[in-house]
Amino acid sequence: MISKKTFLKPIVILLICVTLSLTVAILSRFGFINLLMHIDRWSPIIEDFNIYIEDFGSLADFCSDYIAEKVKENPSSQRWISYGKGQLFYNGNIVDLPPSIVESLRVVSSAFPNPDSQFDMIWCDEDIVYFCTHDGEYSVVRSPLSYPNKLAPERETDCLTRKITDKWYHVVRK
Repeated sequence: MISKKTFLKPIVILLICVTLSLTVAILSRFGFINLLMHIDRWSPIIEDFNIYIEDFGSLADFCSDYIAEKVKENPSSQRWISYGKGQLFYNGNIVDLPPSIVESLRVVSSAFPNPDSQFDMIWCDEDIVYFCTHDGEYSVVRSPLSYPNKLAPERETDCLTRKITDKWYHVVRK
């Protein structure tokens, strides 16, 4: 006579194999690896953007206004570079900043949480302002009229976009 234990052992092994096979098939079908990569792509985002929104807005307004007032040639796509805390360079020249903008620049610089993906550049492209990281993996974008589909004007790469508020978006490299 066959014991229950001996009889059930092959059935349990078969059920485990079927379960594992189905699990692998389901995870492959729905792109589990892609899901993990997608979750990882959002790791550098600023978690509580509302704390910083006023400073981002002040800095975006300052850069846009400066270009509108001072730049006569090709004002459509302009790049600002931030070196250190409290300095902005435009076309290689340091720009005199009012104290309130120096403080906003400091706050914006400190808002980016990932030490390997720090803010260092602002792009102004017509009405859209991009706050970019040095590695090109993440941008905070103010876009009042359209959903942004790139990290910056000269960074035409596949990206993912997540809306923060009516005008503000997180954008990460795909």
